Amino acid sequence: MLLGIKVQSDQPADNSVWFVRLSTLAPKADQPIKTDEFKVPLGVGNVKTGTSFRAPLGRILLETYDCDGNMLRSSVRTVPQFQPNASLLDLWRTFAASNPTEDVTSASTGVTRETVAALLTTIQGMGCSRAIAPIRLAVRAADVVKKPTVLDVLLNGLRLNLEAEPSDGEVVKMPWSLDAALCPRRETQFPVLLAGQKLFDCRMVVGPANPPYNLLGGVLLFEAVHPDKPSNRLTIRVLAAKRLCKDATLASR
Repeated sequence: MLLGIKVQSDQPADNSVWFVRLSTLAPKADQPIKTDEFKVPLGVGNVKTGTSFRAPLGRILLETYDCDGNMLRSSVRTVPQFQPNASLLDLWRTFAASNPTEDVTSASTGVTRETVAALLTTIQGMGCSRAIAPIRLAVRAADVVKKPTVLDVLLNGLRLNLEAEPSDGEVVKMPWSLDAALCPRRETQFPVLLAGQKLFDCRMVVGPANPPYNLLGGVLLFEAVHPDKPSNRLTIRVLAAKRLCKDATLASR
């Protein structure tokens, strides 16, 4: 999967563009598939921060390039393998509005706690990789995310789950996506909150989570905008994606 990433602010000199390639690595033929324990870094709905789960181990190679296509850095992250049976929008809608004591499973999408936990952990693992470090620094410098204060967190009872209410959105066309005519894409906009305080305004275009799109939960376009500074934004767009062979993707296992 090839991503185009752009960070913008009200200071033109700070605007930057990168390309990031995500590649799943097949397990070595002479080694059995291992399982390990993972913990959810940041909860959604009744999937709480710190929730533990076990899953087979997979590996993702991240390669970051500058705007001219020059390689900057790369890294490999160990992530949980999971079945791509729902998009990020499906997961969020199902679990974000659920009762914390309710064991929610959607019959139509097959959404489970394990699916949510694995996807959140995978996205967080890729976002914290060494390869993405220049982009993380640029997002901080551009002041894209409004940080809640310590007082905000205390007044919210130390709850650190992300909060959002994405709507079903509207069907949109994705001219750069070759299979767009066969699978619907939906665009939705909503604020994202932490500890009851708005972090950023979000816009997403989401399609089915079929491999290799499962790596980002079917997200094809993600845009985060500072709630008070609309010029400060992060845009991530899927430019290309291809499943090379059945045994070379996490989703095939």
